[in-house]
Amino acid sequence: MLLDLIEFKFQNKPNSALQAHPITTKVAAASLLVFVLAFGI
Repeated sequence: MLLDLIEFKFQNKPNSALQAHPITTKVAAASLLVFVLAFGI
């Protein structure tokens, strides 16, 4: 759902937020994965 909102905000731009900032996106996804694995949520 969050990704859909981000994509909606950038729908009229040539690049989406995820395409414009691939390193930041990967770091955020990896951090979330580490958090989930560490706390077992």
